Amino acid sequence: MWPLLFFEYEGNFIQRLQHELSTKWVLNTVNTGAHVLLGKILQNHMLDLCIRNSKFFWRALAMLQRFSGQPKARCIETLLQVIHFPQPLSDDIWTAPISFHIQVAHEKEEVSHRQLTFIESFQRIRNFA
Repeated sequence: MWPLLFFEYEGNFIQRLQHELSTKWVLNTVNTGAHVLLGKILQNHMLDLCIRNSKFFWRALAMLQRFSGQPKARCIETLLQVIHFPQPLSDDIWTAPISFHIQVAHEKEEVSHRQLTFIESFQRIRNFA
């Protein structure tokens, strides 16, 4: 039974938990500080985001809408342009399911060893607006 596991720590369970939690907080602080110094944080949102599933696709779209102030349709177009660059957006791309766009974005990350940044998207929106 699980309460018996606490006895294995011989009273050190709380200290061990505090140590692990403290370590996690320190590492999170260092990681966040590094992202701030690299300019990957804007208004408490990390801009360097890998689109690996539909949750991240929709999060990326929401971030584009929030920071650009553009309508959803315009942000979808910009996001698809970034994912499929340099290929122009054809009817096949527009009608493809989200899973296809996620796959393309993931393959680009593996090939180029870099993450898709939304700074590119913001610059595209500003250039077209």
